[in-house]
Parts: sequence; C-alpha cells; structure tokens
Amino acid sequence: PAHVFERVHADYAGRRRGVMGRLREHVSGLSSMANALEENLTALESRLGALEDERAEAMLRTAVGEFDGERWEHVRQDVESQIAGLGEQRTSLLSEVDEVRTLLASASSEPE
Repeated sequence: PAHVFERVHADYAGRRRGVMGRLREHVSGLSSMANALEENLTALESRLGALEDERAEAMLRTAVGEFDGERWEHVRQDVESQIAGLGEQRTSLLSEVDEVRTLLASASSEPE
C-alpha cells in the first residue's frame, strides 16, 4: 500500500539526512586528509621517477662499459625491488584518494 511505502520512504530519507549531516561535519577533516594523501602521492611519484632515472643511468653505464654485468644486475634488482614496493604504495594511495574524493563529492553534492 502507498501509505506503507511512504512511511518506509520517509524513514529512509530521514536516516539519509542524518548520515549526510554527520558526513558534512567531517568535510574539513576529509579535505585535510585528501591534501595530505595527494602530497604523499606527489612525493611517491617523484621518488619513482628518481628510481627510473637511476635504472636508466645504470643501464647506460653498463652499455658504455663502466659497470660490469654483476654490478648492473645488483643495481637493477635493487632499483626494481624499490619500484615494485613504491608501485604498491602508489596503488594504495590512489585508492585512498579516490575514496576521500568520493566522500567529499557526496558531502558537497547532497541537499541538506
């Protein structure tokens, strides 16, 4: 019946307003968190770029004969291990940034 639907709908709408109100209370904290996560992501991406450069430099030094095969393998394994670890951290940070942005978008787009 319509009156049952309206009662349940009103109940859920009220709950939703409550949740959205609580979410809006945390917008400032979420914004700060998003900024911190984005700064961490920028720093991490900078470190990844430096490691890529380090690998390219070692590759070039090997090609011109400065590094022997053993030294190249040592540098390559070390750098690629660091790149893999930072890549996992990057994936995790990107996920966190997306979650926080989604919450912020929800808090700012919903009517009160």
